[in-house]
Amino acid sequence: MAILITGATGFLGRHLVRHMVEAGETDLVLMDAVPNRAAIADVAHKVRLVPGDIRETTAIVDTIRKYRIEGIIHLAAFLGTGGTRNPIPSINVNLVGTNNVFEAARLSGVRRVVYMSSNAIYPERRTLHGPRFDEDDPPGPDATNLVYGACKLFNEHIARYYMEAFGLDPVGIRPTAVFGEGRGQRRGAPGDHFMVAPELAWLGKPVTLPPAEQVSDWIYVRDAAEVFMRAYRVEAPAHRVLNMAGECRRSGEINEYLRALFPEAPLSVSNEPLVMNSLLDTGRLRETLDFTPRYSVEEGIELYIEDVKRREGA
Repeated sequence: MAILITGATGFLGRHLVRHMVEAGETDLVLMDAVPNRAAIADVAHKVRLVPGDIRETTAIVDTIRKYRIEGIIHLAAFLGTGGTRNPIPSINVNLVGTNNVFEAARLSGVRRVVYMSSNAIYPERRTLHGPRFDEDDPPGPDATNLVYGACKLFNEHIARYYMEAFGLDPVGIRPTAVFGEGRGQRRGAPGDHFMVAPELAWLGKPVTLPPAEQVSDWIYVRDAAEVFMRAYRVEAPAHRVLNMAGECRRSGEINEYLRALFPEAPLSVSNEPLVMNSLLDTGRLRETLDFTPRYSVEEGIELYIEDVKRREGA
């Protein structure tokens, strides 16, 4: 029996696939509307990559039945600016598409579905510090990310409905900003996010860093992959929606580290707080999945740069 991963050649997907192969998973089916084969070239011979669009329920059902899928990790998403001018792509992929995954699982008898929610269900932060939200705090998607956050919040409600009405076995993950190779190339998302700074600095491109006293949650993409794998494997979880974050760090520490790594890079520091994700409490994540991050931010940055170097042939 196989595991289906949607969005499997995107940013997080490529690292999750690699991580699960290394962990001994031998039957992975990767589904993408527009597969990025280069992103998984090193493990492509160990997995099956199939085209498929989550906006079409029949495509998901056909894949489940053809490859005898026993569970799904759903990562496919539309990462725009929140759909301020055109919300339809975000709604079609993030809301309708995710509902299609749940419905295809129901029609095919698949129970475990791990899906990507988002910390966009909380308000964004324009201050140096801020409250740390846990999963019981009331949601409030920010106006700048309203459509995306609202879609993800709906996903959580509909997952609960499918669990209670049809016996689906869902686990939703609300990630903070994840960093690592591939973040800067995500379709529909800006490439100049401050967590892409290590890559931009190595490439010699200018980047603006947050003020020294601004704090943020970091999680390296390989740690994020471990979270999703554990969420897939956990039995009878006490909680069905989990915040995901790693270390909480002052930006000044990271800025100094990047300046030491790249003394010639055109790095500047903003005089005003950058818009950032809310800070997340991860007690439920530790309790439910027995997870603690393996990588520090500095270790993650070093591995990130090594991956970029390989990608660029350096």
